[in-house]
Amino acid sequence: MSLPRKVRIVEVGPRDGLQNEPANVPTAVKIELIERLADAGLPVVEATAFVSPKWVPQMSDSAEVFAGIRKRPGVAYPVLVPNMKGFEAARAAGAEEVAVFGAASETFSRKNINCSIEQSLERFAPVVKAARARKMSVRGYISCAAGCPYEGEVKPQAVAAVAEKLYRMGCYEISLGDTIGVGTPGRIRAMIGAVAKKVPIGRLAGHYHDTYGQALANIYASLEAGVRTFDSSVAGLGGCPYAKGATGNVATEDVVYMLDGLGIETGVDLMKVLRTGQFICRALGREPSSKVARALAAKDS
Repeated sequence: MSLPRKVRIVEVGPRDGLQNEPANVPTAVKIELIERLADAGLPVVEATAFVSPKWVPQMSDSAEVFAGIRKRPGVAYPVLVPNMKGFEAARAAGAEEVAVFGAASETFSRKNINCSIEQSLERFAPVVKAARARKMSVRGYISCAAGCPYEGEVKPQAVAAVAEKLYRMGCYEISLGDTIGVGTPGRIRAMIGAVAKKVPIGRLAGHYHDTYGQALANIYASLEAGVRTFDSSVAGLGGCPYAKGATGNVATEDVVYMLDGLGIETGVDLMKVLRTGQFICRALGREPSSKVARALAAKDS
């Protein structure tokens, strides 16, 4: 199968990567992280989440972070909103794009956002309607697209059903998340095949965690299936809370390195992303989990 000439990378490090960090990350550090990522050529940098500070204390400074970013022309800065309250806060802060976050697993939905899948969709409907009325873009996330920590295997048809509802609701793109990283290329292809019968393939994105080391293989399989947008996190920020000690998000550096090697255009400067990963990891007091960062560090030592 032919591969695309160009791929769009959605950087999720500042939100998905940092949200579970136990120690408070200073607002200024978050702002600099976002600005460095935009400067590296990433076309989309998910900036923050307008959520309850009770549930996600790391995102309690979302309005300050969003206000402090020097917005680069041509770069999108979406923010996550769980409900109308979050949407109104995001709108007041000046956000132009929001994201809603559902699940393909009933148990995960209840444990993660305290409601059923159907209730979550009912909660998102007014958010999408209000956003579109203000000409704001809305992206939909689906977690547990390849497996659930509570239910195990998730049927591709279950993912397709949620994706179709989000798309019909008005989400311009649906990001398919392998939350616990159990997907393999065969399973991912089957899942994409089912979803693509309900949502145009050009409106799908892959969000693959690297828990079992399958993320890059899953991205390649998705490229072959026709997916052209992928989520990733600088330095591999964002652990997997359901698998102790496991890697979470696939590292942006590793994705860019692979795509560069395939001759696929991303517009992203690998060395700038690498330095950005080093910057945020110094602030967090840890080493980057990116394979590219580790290989180059070993080469230089």
